Amino acid sequence: DRQPGIFDTMAAELERRHPSFAPIHGLRSAQIQTLWEVPVEIRQAQAVQELRKARKIEPENLRYAMKLANWLKQREKNREVLQLLRKAKEHAVEISSKQGSVGILRNHMALDLWATYVEGQGWRDEAEQAWREALMFAPHNCTAARHLQGLYQQRNYHPRPEEISTYASECPSLRESWIRNQPELLEERISVVQNRSLR
Repeated sequence: DRQPGIFDTMAAELERRHPSFAPIHGLRSAQIQTLWEVPVEIRQAQAVQELRKARKIEPENLRYAMKLANWLKQREKNREVLQLLRKAKEHAVEISSKQGSVGILRNHMALDLWATYVEGQGWRDEAEQAWREALMFAPHNCTAARHLQGLYQQRNYHPRPEEISTYASECPSLRESWIRNQPELLEERISVVQNRSLR
């Protein structure tokens, strides 16, 4: 068996004094993954166990939810991934709403991860809604705008970039993609191709 180190001793004492301190489990999860002498299966199982403990103490903590969701996603545990990402998304939206301004978002990655997941599952309607929501709370999110435009194009719907994002001018790929799907804009399509070749 692995002998306890300084970290283990300090963590145990901290947990004894503060049994409801979630970050200690987050730290343990990260530290466990550096123990190369421990078989990988055991490391992963223990790391996830610590993340679950952290989430049990702080169920609305986005960092723990997303870390656990990413780990589970790699192992295709879709039901739990779905629940975790949905919870993270809901809390991100709720937190930003409490701030009184949709322009302030604690962590847009929660919305992006949710939208990416539902799109990857092939749920097109849900994905469009998720990316629109991501843009509503973070209008400057070019990744969200590009994904939404791509979903629109799949159903042969080609709105102008400004109709997708109020920050369209900061996402030049939106206009490039829109022009490529406008046969009447032949000269602009040629210009786009020339500009891309010069990059």
